[in-house]
Amino acid sequence: MRSPLALGILALFAVFGLVHWGIALIHPQDGDFALAYTYCRAVLVAGPGHAYDPAALMAQRVVVRPTEWFLNVYTPAQILLTIPFATLPLAPASLLWGVVEAAAVLSAWWFLTPPDSLLERLSWLLLAAGFLPLASALQLGQVVPLVALAVVASWRLAGAGRPYWAGVALAALAIKPQLGLLLPLTLAASGAWRLLGGFAIGLISIGLSCVLVFGTGAITAWLGNLAYAAAHPDEFAVAPGGYLAALTGTGGALWVVRTAIVAATALVAYQCRQLGAGAPFVMGLVGSLLVSPFSHVPDQVMLLVSGAIGLRLDPRAKRRLLAFALYAGAQLSVALTLPLTLASLAWLVSWFSATSKRTAEVAARTP
Repeated sequence: MRSPLALGILALFAVFGLVHWGIALIHPQDGDFALAYTYCRAVLVAGPGHAYDPAALMAQRVVVRPTEWFLNVYTPAQILLTIPFATLPLAPASLLWGVVEAAAVLSAWWFLTPPDSLLERLSWLLLAAGFLPLASALQLGQVVPLVALAVVASWRLAGAGRPYWAGVALAALAIKPQLGLLLPLTLAASGAWRLLGGFAIGLISIGLSCVLVFGTGAITAWLGNLAYAAAHPDEFAVAPGGYLAALTGTGGALWVVRTAIVAATALVAYQCRQLGAGAPFVMGLVGSLLVSPFSHVPDQVMLLVSGAIGLRLDPRAKRRLLAFALYAGAQLSVALTLPLTLASLAWLVSWFSATSKRTAEVAARTP
């Protein structure tokens, strides 16, 4: 990674990623942010109770004219987060959102990477900038970079001995829960009860805020939209069955394998509980992606977080090779999901042996 050729290749990938981000700023009607903006305009024009009202949303669709249109399945927390941007016209709102996302990516990079080598930090920055799922998230205006930053902040706070605040930061998963579905499970398996207490307080606070702002009628409508989306995934530009469907199909075997992965993820987190605060994050993030009911390229940004934290726990060559396989699988997933599924399974299973004395010593020396 430190050779001039490797850095040059990473730089080319980084330019590609930046071009994707630039396209989003030039064409604000494209992507998910334009959808969220349209939904929020309905809230501002028709009232908070109409966040999921089809008539109010269609009225704003005519005004904003987003390129794509889907039934509103965004969480109330995401709508609440986006409303301040909808007070601006779409073009400056999209630009401001892009700046916020860039700041989130840079902050997450700074907190994730080892502080002792500027060259290694630069290499990680180029890796992130050339990561196709991140480029896709930025181009679409996805909230994934913001949630990723919250997860990184939670990990750092937990490592600094501030578990309650770590849990509060992790409550940002309410914005897009599928990014960390198994994190509460892995945290419980590792005995991080105080962190989970802060997480519960944060979630309750966000939930009550959403109910007070939007009302129970809008929340019920959102749940109905989710049920419809689960029954008609083809209408939402996502592949049904998630990443495991490449191995099992979408029948009963899929649920058996999902159940096995949930159990294995909890078991690995329990076995690795002595490795430090980062262990449940590593397993929880990759396990969440594997059991996700949908495969969505921007969500794979969380694998970059899992890999980076994992290498902070164990930077040995074997672990680096597995992390590279995870990175490469995500790069290929735009066309083929099977390599990513296999690499994710290998990354998860490899931590079964991470309770060795050598790995524990590495974890003890790594902040």
